[in-house]
Amino acid sequence: MQTKAGRAIFAGVLIIAGAAAGWFGARASAVEAPVGPSPMRMSVHSLAGFLLLAFVGLVAVALAEKTKPRLWLAAGALAAFVAGLGGGAVAGWWSVADRHEVTMRGADAILDALERCAAKEKQIPQSLGELVPKYMAAIPPTGYRGTFRFVHRPGQYWLFFFDDLGVRHAFDSKTKRWHAE
Repeated sequence: MQTKAGRAIFAGVLIIAGAAAGWFGARASAVEAPVGPSPMRMSVHSLAGFLLLAFVGLVAVALAEKTKPRLWLAAGALAAFVAGLGGGAVAGWWSVADRHEVTMRGADAILDALERCAAKEKQIPQSLGELVPKYMAAIPPTGYRGTFRFVHRPGQYWLFFFDDLGVRHAFDSKTKRWHAE
């Protein structure tokens, strides 16, 4: 790779490889959940990642022209790869926020249906399945691997789910508060 054209081609390959690593990292972080990062966030992530990688590749080519070419091309390759993986991790954190938001919207819909059912029927249902189809069309999925769970006693109930770290998030109908344990 002694020519300018050879170094430019190598920089282009670095940019594409880094962008692909970021995209695959972002997609892999969303595979386990029913919902992933929003299309807008993915688009912004992809654009920002591409611009960062393009800059890294261009800096590597510019520095390779003036100093030790192999050293700077290797540094550019490493930086592009790390930036791509880092971009995937950032997209993964965004998808965690999206999953929690979707889960809480589903929980709010279930809690609303439970309250309407309890007010109309004068008792708490035995299971979430009793809410369908009279009080809601379907029990919404959580944004995590599991489903919503429901436990009740006379006059009190708990709605809960587990997040990706195994933390239980529970709503207590007596206190009307969520807590994590």
